[in-house]
Amino acid sequence: MNIIFLSLGFAYGGRTDHLYCSLVRFFAQNNHYITVVAPAIDKSKIGLQIEDELRVIRVPTNELFNVGLIRKGIANVILPFQFKMAIKKYGELKQLDLVITATPPITLYSLVAWLKKKYKTKTYLILRDIFPQMRSI
Repeated sequence: MNIIFLSLGFAYGGRTDHLYCSLVRFFAQNNHYITVVAPAIDKSKIGLQIEDELRVIRVPTNELFNVGLIRKGIANVILPFQFKMAIKKYGELKQLDLVITATPPITLYSLVAWLKKKYKTKTYLILRDIFPQMRSI
């Protein structure tokens, strides 16, 4: 399968035990062609990178974390446009079978909808529990 994984954060080289890195590595190890699209934390590494045998498109974005509410809001609103431009430039996608993304942000919806329409692909949303149950005191 040809898979694209849209992520707000992806460790360089996928060298972590994080759930998403493990998922991407699983697909790659099982002979699927997977491309990760993620923000470039290191601004010197932008564009298509091969990181520990994983294809990762590093996108220059505004800061998404540890910034004020307005800056974070603006960054999240323009994020799908930045990802879309990077996919068009570096994606080399002739066929796409699956788009994977996680919640939040909801702003990636327009990008997912564009990919789904353009490639007639399936999508998979990883829904994280953003409101964990609280114990009563």
